[in-house]
Amino acid sequence: MTELVKKLNLQRESGWVYFVDADGDVARGRIGAIISYDPLKYADPEKVLKIGIIREEGFLYRVSDDGDVVRDRQNN
Repeated sequence: MTELVKKLNLQRESGWVYFVDADGDVARGRIGAIISYDPLKYADPEKVLKIGIIREEGFLYRVSDDGDVVRDRQNN
């Protein structure tokens, strides 16, 4: 069951993956953004919004297709 955490109405741009980072903020990264092959390194994501969501254990947090932060209970 998906639960709304924060209503943002974020306008998502094509070619980017949007997610909730370790700080509880919304960030985005380029799809397949490899900047080096030896050693393999990906481009750093950029913060979009600083919202500081405090995560609760047992939930997966993500940015929905509508541009809002939602969470789903993890199945253990």
